[in-house]
Amino acid sequence: MNEQKIIQLKEHIKAVFFDIDGTYYDQITHRIPDSNIQAVKALQQHGYKVALASARPFSSAIELPVLKDINWDGIVSAGGQEVYDEHYQLIEENSFSQDELNEIFRIAQKHQIPAYIVGDDNFFTMDSSLLEPFKSRFHLTVDKIHPYHGEKALLITLLMPIGFSYEPYFQHMPNVRIQYTGGTNTDLFPKDVTKPSGIHTLMKYWNLADNAYMAFGDSGSDIEMMEDAMLGVCMGNGSEQCKQSADILCGRSDQDGIYNFLKSFDFI
Repeated sequence: MNEQKIIQLKEHIKAVFFDIDGTYYDQITHRIPDSNIQAVKALQQHGYKVALASARPFSSAIELPVLKDINWDGIVSAGGQEVYDEHYQLIEENSFSQDELNEIFRIAQKHQIPAYIVGDDNFFTMDSSLLEPFKSRFHLTVDKIHPYHGEKALLITLLMPIGFSYEPYFQHMPNVRIQYTGGTNTDLFPKDVTKPSGIHTLMKYWNLADNAYMAFGDSGSDIEMMEDAMLGVCMGNGSEQCKQSADILCGRSDQDGIYNFLKSFDFI
């Protein structure tokens, strides 16, 4: 997308959504760049609604310092399963039924597929050499490992080597959507629950048109958001899939990519 097209879209954009990991929160330095905080505050001063849109459930997102310096206008978490307002009060929740959860983890246990669960408790269902790299990448301190026993699960992340195909295992479950992220971790979500579906809930809450937003992301979990947004911006450190689905690229998450992009197009 060329600069002139972005300028034309700018007057229609009323909100800005940020993925967390690898976008707003830099996974290389394990911190939020000061420039990101400045950028979000400046967007709010210019009248934009600003929100997070992450695969992390709210309980996992707040383990990072993402709420420390910003009064977000809303949060879409757990890949769209949870939607929170400006007071961080839950306004919508869409998750798997208990029967569906039981079947998902029966299959995972049968085929020795490790899973990371975030809900009322955070834990891994079995040990694997992939756990430590996964924990390091997402800045997790979870040490609990035990089988699934009916716990609430808002995030289900399966951990198998890159290239592993999950379709044969879940093809009999029509409500299961498999979301490959490009690494060893793959998330499962209810079929019609996505980041855009959660974003649309917030846009309606704000009395704004569904796609009158700009989105920043970096991975496979952001592709639907990139394609749904009026302007989808992929980070320079993003996956090839995300870059291809975005309208335009910005700099890296560890190099003030968000701030420099917003400044260069006079959003702030």
